[in-house]
Amino acid sequence: MKILHTSDFHLTEEGNSHFKERWKGLRAVIKAGISSKVNLMVISGDLFDSNRAGDSLRTAIRSEFEKASFPIVIIPGNHDAESYSESVFFGENVTVINSLFKPVQLDGVSVWGFPYRELTAEKILLNLHRAAGMVNKNIPSILLLHGELLDISGVWENYGNEGVSRYFPVKLSYFKDLPWGYVLAGHFHTNFDIKRYRDNGYFVYSGSPVSITEKEVGVRKVNIFEIGKAPSAFPVESFYYEDLSIKLDPMEVKEPLKLVKEKLLKADPNAALLVKVEGYFNGRKYNINEKKLAGSITELLKEKACRKKVFEFRDIGEILEDETYREFVDRLNEISKDDEEKSEIENLMLRAMMEAD
Repeated sequence: MKILHTSDFHLTEEGNSHFKERWKGLRAVIKAGISSKVNLMVISGDLFDSNRAGDSLRTAIRSEFEKASFPIVIIPGNHDAESYSESVFFGENVTVINSLFKPVQLDGVSVWGFPYRELTAEKILLNLHRAAGMVNKNIPSILLLHGELLDISGVWENYGNEGVSRYFPVKLSYFKDLPWGYVLAGHFHTNFDIKRYRDNGYFVYSGSPVSITEKEVGVRKVNIFEIGKAPSAFPVESFYYEDLSIKLDPMEVKEPLKLVKEKLLKADPNAALLVKVEGYFNGRKYNINEKKLAGSITELLKEKACRKKVFEFRDIGEILEDETYREFVDRLNEISKDDEEKSEIENLMLRAMMEAD
């Protein structure tokens, strides 16, 4: 069996500024599943950003799911925990797992789901062992869950904007002696991440398939794998943020604005850019000041999907006029006749003054 594992779409209500990009992300993932000829797609929580969004989008999402040529299994996450009552219908090919003790059998694979609940680590472990006793060890089994892997905790931004609260905490050691060969998890947004809890046991975060916050940068991915083989990251054509950091160097022969243009041309046109321009430039040499450079870069960014810009550059003209620097240059000219040597020493002094300033 070939499985596509994803999570954390955080679909919003129509009218929200993020609605279109996240909805397109859902379509991109379904398209990836079709092109990869998967037999099953699993969504490990937070399909919706809120229970209200889950209620308003249910009819529309039904038609999207029905485009898939494979069954879809979903578990609730902390954002949409109340969106999946027994009476709601998401499509003929969609199954929602609302109980850890009610697995789904699909093509010889047992699919278990641990829906998000506010439970302590001790209670989670107790329930896992109770469910493990029900697993048929003669067939492959996978477990879906939505929570925080404590083995990588401390990096709170990896979980989106969840603050520093514990959400369904688990440890790799919990699964070492349990029968599931794959734990397919959600809640971790930043990137695809895989860890082993034994030789043939994989704990996998697929990462969000569309950037939810500016913390999730780079091409988004899903997890596609075959039972019996290692999970693998598969890129999807969805919205994402991309850091673009440009450092200006006063020793660079290229004009600052031209350097910025070249960097922007190399940026992925599908990405929303988070632009930071920093460093130093010689405004006197190119007849440009900080205000003019900032305005010119801002005009260039109008042609790009720029979500954020930060300017931390500085014109070193004032440093070049500094009395200490001028005295140093005069003294250097007196003691050295080697132009190459003078240039190198002058550059070192200039850099030291920039760092100390």
